[in-house]
Amino acid sequence: MKRILIFGLCFLFVVEVYSAEPIVDVNKPAVDANDILMELEKSFSKIKTVQTDFVQTKKLKLFKHPVTIKGHILLQVPDSLLWRVYEPVQYALMLKGKKAVEWDQETGKTKDLLFANSQVFEQILVQIKSWFSGEFSELKKNYNLRILNQNPLTLSFAPKETNQIKHAIKELRVVIRTDRRYIESMTILEVNGDTTTTLFEKVLLNQDIPTIKWDVSPK
Repeated sequence: MKRILIFGLCFLFVVEVYSAEPIVDVNKPAVDANDILMELEKSFSKIKTVQTDFVQTKKLKLFKHPVTIKGHILLQVPDSLLWRVYEPVQYALMLKGKKAVEWDQETGKTKDLLFANSQVFEQILVQIKSWFSGEFSELKKNYNLRILNQNPLTLSFAPKETNQIKHAIKELRVVIRTDRRYIESMTILEVNGDTTTTLFEKVLLNQDIPTIKWDVSPK
């Protein structure tokens, strides 16, 4: 189960989000995808802190029934993130600067993660900041963008042929809230047929995060 939790975290945050030329839906008026991303970037750039519950549903070929993971996320720009899982087991991972610490229910202990000093870890931090801060215009190389729906705004990011992640991920679908201030949900469609959908609930934006909430081990 712990492996599933970490797997979900990686796919939630390590996937890079890029834009490309707009693809027109023949059933709708033409929309310039770059204009949409600029609008989102302007809105997301105002986000300094995020506190949100999440419900993540995984449909995996290895399991007959979907796996549901519930938890809470804290984000503080530019480089602090706490991913805490409450169900089905308790687990927490905190990223702060170049440091990564995890806590799990099985051992009841916290430990530093060795990858914290790697280039991959630094790239993760950059991607987290880019995603939650909406710096979409900085990410325009490896994915093709389609607008699947305008109400609610639903975007599809598909890896280009030159993007090695295409061997694992077929498509990433993102639903934006109606006020366009934040993400409502993300769905990752994998090449092997597995899917992961993360729904964000009870979202608080730009509110002070109490220091105690950053404790990686539960009190």
